[in-house]
Amino acid sequence: MSAVTLILRCLFQLFLFLLAIKVLGKLKLLPLALYLIGVNTLFPVWVEGHPFAYYGIAVLFLLYPAAFWWMKYQKHRQEEIAAMGELLAGARPLIPGAGTDK
Repeated sequence: MSAVTLILRCLFQLFLFLLAIKVLGKLKLLPLALYLIGVNTLFPVWVEGHPFAYYGIAVLFLLYPAAFWWMKYQKHRQEEIAAMGELLAGARPLIPGAGTDK
């Protein structure tokens, strides 16, 4: 393997790593990924000895993005309903005289 190929391969791996960090950050999953990688790397004996605590903390880290995306979805739905109400309030009826009570 030549030096140029090695440098290009290292740059590509660095690009993929930074892309993965960026995507995990946007999805709010970066804390969970860092926890899982860090604890498994630094404290494997603790992971084997305390599986309930390990998975419990992982679930707490998973609840953060779930709550974030749920609240974002709810806000989107509220804005959509409000926009639909404004649109329907200003719309003319299709049949002349259908909107008036006689």
